[in-house]
Amino acid sequence: MKNKNMLNKLKNMTQSELFIELTSLNKQMIKLKMHNSIVALKNPLHIRNVKRKIAKIKTYLNLNSKCKYKK
Repeated sequence: MKNKNMLNKLKNMTQSELFIELTSLNKQMIKLKMHNSIVALKNPLHIRNVKRKIAKIKTYLNLNSKCKYKK
């Protein structure tokens, strides 16, 4: 169910919004890794969730760019 919600959210976003979301998630990932190296995180699974969100956005952007070139 969460994957469908994420996919619907990605479909409704423009490409520039997706890039903005991607950069903010990358910044968040850097902060989490730095914080984790200094002090153990309360929820280390948060890093994995952010990585997955980044991967979903990159995959969606890649699929959209391939579809535009095929047309």
